[in-house]
Amino acid sequence: MLSTYTSEGLCYRVDLRLRPDGSLGEVCISLDGAMRYYESRARDWELQMLIKARVAAGDRATGRALLDFVEPRTYSTTLDFRRWSRFH
Repeated sequence: MLSTYTSEGLCYRVDLRLRPDGSLGEVCISLDGAMRYYESRARDWELQMLIKARVAAGDRATGRALLDFVEPRTYSTTLDFRRWSRFH
């Protein structure tokens, strides 16, 4: 329904490929599943896109739990700059 065109156009344009496991993944995952993903597999850009994330719908406590879990990971990085340093 999200990508259905009507005579008035689209209500929202949602790219469902931008989720864990891309187009092969579930449209909706559990809180535990999201936490496991963001803890172990998420790329830096996926965490950084959450900088301005806010709970907008659904259960506020569940949304807040995810954002509280992700926040410390949002400002960390997996990059190791030592390999580019000439003083390494």
